[in-house]
Amino acid sequence: TFTALPSTIMRLGAEPVLVEATKSWTMDLDDLEKKIAAFPDAKVLLLSHMRGKVCDMDRVVEICEKNGITLVEDCAHSCGVTWRGKQLGYHARVTAYSTQSDKVINSGEGGFITTDDDEIAAKIIYLSGCYERRYGKHAVRPADELCEVAMAEMPNLSCRMNEVTAAVMRPLIKNLPQRVADYNRRYDSVVKVLREEAGDIIVVPTQDERVGTVGDHLNFYLTGVTDEQNALFRQTCVAMGVPVSWFQSQVNARWHVNWRKYGSPTFDLPNTDEVLRFAYDLKMPPYFDDADFPAFARVIAHAARVAAGDDDL
Repeated sequence: TFTALPSTIMRLGAEPVLVEATKSWTMDLDDLEKKIAAFPDAKVLLLSHMRGKVCDMDRVVEICEKNGITLVEDCAHSCGVTWRGKQLGYHARVTAYSTQSDKVINSGEGGFITTDDDEIAAKIIYLSGCYERRYGKHAVRPADELCEVAMAEMPNLSCRMNEVTAAVMRPLIKNLPQRVADYNRRYDSVVKVLREEAGDIIVVPTQDERVGTVGDHLNFYLTGVTDEQNALFRQTCVAMGVPVSWFQSQVNARWHVNWRKYGSPTFDLPNTDEVLRFAYDLKMPPYFDDADFPAFARVIAHAARVAAGDDDL
């Protein structure tokens, strides 16, 4: 996941408990159950669908209900991603989405929250910047009685999205289905090249068949290489103009070890670290031409073969 999650938890005065990840880059639900047992005071599962990778949501709900855990979904990377044909995020009591510049809906900065809990909705209205009885200006809102309670109890954080940001988002919401199809077509062309030209070295994780994916980022890991070969792979990619991002870089905000520098609790996550040791991330720019995607995939495949010492190059 991303550094913003433990940061937010700590800012609220709560304690983050980190859970292992699988080779598919989703939360390890077996480890989740172990952590719940080890931390019986746990109240909330903040589930991050990093880069739109989705674990078994049916089992997640079952685990939460069995243990009295409130589910909150971080869908920052999941606009357009579906579970059983429905936009991801509907399992949680509250879900957050991002429209930051790297996201499928790009408004520069910003995001939005969804919930079907009227009490939470009323609180959100006032947290966002509403005051006095201006809840009446919200076209969609919970009952006035709940808004009256929130008006008296909630602090004002003045974090409402401005009109210009919202205006930027609206056409991108409207044409999201077509853009998802474009993302996935280009993503498939990249994966095809990687598997054909370096499939013995590069592993691109697959998703649960119940997930409707959005190929806006390429995630993969190398297999059968040493740390020295891994470094050579990175050097070759960068030298050829493809800036792959290594997850275990000392500046990568997605590696849990780097969070310790600002006080995040230390957890031993050997399975996660082994996956991230040779793992990479690359944005699939929507403004590239279709022909660009197989081209940079060939660079990545070439770099993998160089790193592996392929003598036939």
